[in-house]
Amino acid sequence: MKTHGFDHIVLLGDSGGNQTGMKEVAGELSAKWAGGKTTIHFIPEYYDYPGVQKFLETLGVTQVDEGHHDDFGITSEMMVVDPNTVRLKQRIAKKKASINGVSLVPAEKAIALGKKVVEFRASLTVDAIRKAIGKATTSQ
Repeated sequence: MKTHGFDHIVLLGDSGGNQTGMKEVAGELSAKWAGGKTTIHFIPEYYDYPGVQKFLETLGVTQVDEGHHDDFGITSEMMVVDPNTVRLKQRIAKKKASINGVSLVPAEKAIALGKKVVEFRASLTVDAIRKAIGKATTSQ
């Protein structure tokens, strides 16, 4: 991307295992590219799942950890795109249409909450990107 003239490269990760590596790469390349046209930014705000959980609590959604590598926030976001990705019909048939004590039915309610989670995460991320790019622009 630097070779092709990008001014800003933004790294976003949606996997816990990738956060440290992206942060390190951004730090190393920032130092290497200092004073140049291209800047690189690691934006951890996108992967702030504790923040998502707190946001959901403001909407009245309280989860109880059931030991899954998943939560209502992630599941409701997936349902926004396609309820089939969370096997909703199969969950309903097996009477397991909930996660961490929060019901996924009616699907319309879970999807509406998922849209709010998407908007919340997008807003935080865009603000963080603007801040990072603004800092980079003023320091050049």
